[in-house]
Amino acid sequence: MASHHVPGDLADDAPRHFISSPGAAAPGGTVSGDVPVEHPIEFTGSGSEYFRIWIVNLLLSVLTLGIYSAWAKVRSQRYLHANTRLDGASFGYHARPAAILKGRIVAVLLLIAYVVLTQEMQLTGLLIVLVAAVVLLPWLLYRSLRFRLANTSYRALRFGFQAPLRKSYVVFALWPVLTLFTLYLLTPFTHRAIKAFQHNHSRYGSARFSFDARTRDFYLRYGAWLAGVVLAGGLPVLAAWLFLRDAGAGGMDGAEFFSVAWIWIYAVLLATTPMLAASLRNLIWSRTRLGPNRIVSRVSPWKYFYIQATNGLLTLLTLGLFVPFARIRRLRYLAACTAFVAAGDIGAFVAAAQDGPVGAAGDETADIFGIDIAL
Repeated sequence: MASHHVPGDLADDAPRHFISSPGAAAPGGTVSGDVPVEHPIEFTGSGSEYFRIWIVNLLLSVLTLGIYSAWAKVRSQRYLHANTRLDGASFGYHARPAAILKGRIVAVLLLIAYVVLTQEMQLTGLLIVLVAAVVLLPWLLYRSLRFRLANTSYRALRFGFQAPLRKSYVVFALWPVLTLFTLYLLTPFTHRAIKAFQHNHSRYGSARFSFDARTRDFYLRYGAWLAGVVLAGGLPVLAAWLFLRDAGAGGMDGAEFFSVAWIWIYAVLLATTPMLAASLRNLIWSRTRLGPNRIVSRVSPWKYFYIQATNGLLTLLTLGLFVPFARIRRLRYLAACTAFVAAGDIGAFVAAAQDGPVGAAGDETADIFGIDIAL
């Protein structure tokens, strides 16, 4: 796989502990003074190949009333991971379908409980559901994070997630509830807290990930997105309302105007959300490090909007048959915009991560501690 030296702007942002006297050992098994090298992520998946996997998975899942969906997910994820490459090596996916099926069963039972409680007990049932969600959801998300990372590998070395369970309740319960009570004003803060929790407690072998994005950066991006929605969605609606009011009347009553206005604003939200997602992805991954190494993401918001919009249109026109091609197209673009900036030789870093103490908790099997709840 091609790699190249990092341009000056990226090299200057490298951690200073790499730039010291030649030959000095640096954390992670690299040699300080090595020039950081950028290794692009490659995605080699084919839309036609993935379509064959997808259509068989869909048919068997329907015929088995959803039971095969666990095996379908394993097939899909193994294909996608095997076609994601870094420095000539592919990623691996090792989950067992039985563990995923367990998660599916839990999800179905929770859905049934939600429907029964909200229909039969109404307000009381809704309160029970909300309390249960606060109690169960952080636990399920915590186990799902552990499951997904423990079943992902690179060069035969597994990823992992280790964090105190109590922190999951703060991140996935307390902050979201406070976000609701503040009318979503805490959304950027909560988003940043969730990503910090995920990344700061993830590891690759014995090497730790770290995340240093600031809350202010999240507010700036959400604020820019909201300003765009107001300009493109709210101002035209206000202008149209003022025009119709001054014109005195016309063929559209208030209810009709309200409906059209909401359709327009919703369309603007759909159109701008991919741009927000691209901006946030760049922020999150470019502020994430793995040991002495860093990750960069350069997704163009406009290009990503174009890909998502055309994927949606083609999916509609083909009655859903374009779904696997859309997924491959999206993943190929995201991979092309992502790179791993290594402080030294990747092979030496992997060897150092293998040699370090991973800890007994990181060696638990996924069947014991994890489920994939698909949330």
